[in-house]
Amino acid sequence: MSFLITFLALSAVIFIHELGHLLAAKWSNIGVYEFAIGMGPRLFGKKWGETEYSVRLFPIGGFVKLAGMDDESTTQAFHPSRHLNAQSAWARLLTIGAGSLANVILGFIIFVAIYSGFGVHLPTSIVESVVADTPSMLAGLQPNDHIVSLNGAPIENGEKFITALQAAPAGPITLKVIQNNTPKIISITPIEQGNRRVIGVVFALTKEPIRLNPIQAVQWGTKTTWSSIRMVFYSAKMIILGKVKPKEMAGVVGIVQMASFGYHQGFDQFLGFMAMISISL
Repeated sequence: MSFLITFLALSAVIFIHELGHLLAAKWSNIGVYEFAIGMGPRLFGKKWGETEYSVRLFPIGGFVKLAGMDDESTTQAFHPSRHLNAQSAWARLLTIGAGSLANVILGFIIFVAIYSGFGVHLPTSIVESVVADTPSMLAGLQPNDHIVSLNGAPIENGEKFITALQAAPAGPITLKVIQNNTPKIISITPIEQGNRRVIGVVFALTKEPIRLNPIQAVQWGTKTTWSSIRMVFYSAKMIILGKVKPKEMAGVVGIVQMASFGYHQGFDQFLGFMAMISISL
């Protein structure tokens, strides 16, 4: 059942991708011969207006057949002015990129639905671990310490701490913590890591997921979508530099196996994986 659900979900992701191409082509008045879900021999279909909508035998993949992208005998059905290559650069760019844009939007919507419907484990103000040889360890911060304030500003959770740390003036920061049930003041000098200031702590997460309100869900969905996009380009960079070998990448079978595993871990995990696959497309 998990494999079947995974195939259906992948088909839905591909459908959204091809639908993006279709809608952009229609909006640009480009002739569309066929909108197909699946590959291989045609199983069934129906012509609606000037476009045929069909389902193919193999449920992986799909395509939108545009005027001007095939041999002359096929493209004669549409006037040359409606061929893809006859359109403006912006119309061609929109039509070609609309599939990817649709998948990014789908991934964003899924993330927002997860955060608002299933919730998320948020970072608390309790230190779970301290990274070795970092300012926090050198200053004496310990696991299970409760960070109460940063430079006098109250700290309710890990997100508030990160925001306050980035906004703090250059130089040492002052933390008020509860360590072994005893209040303690600790001075730490953050280090620069990329374009962020860090001190080397990992915060514990809430035991139960917390459902976010619509505004928070959109904010978290935006951040997660952007992180997923950056990961796609980072992965491509690692492959180009030879730090990741192509054989280490997962194909269709691997994707189905990982998605099925995620399904057994929880439906929210499965949805999150499918959102990442959608954005990767």
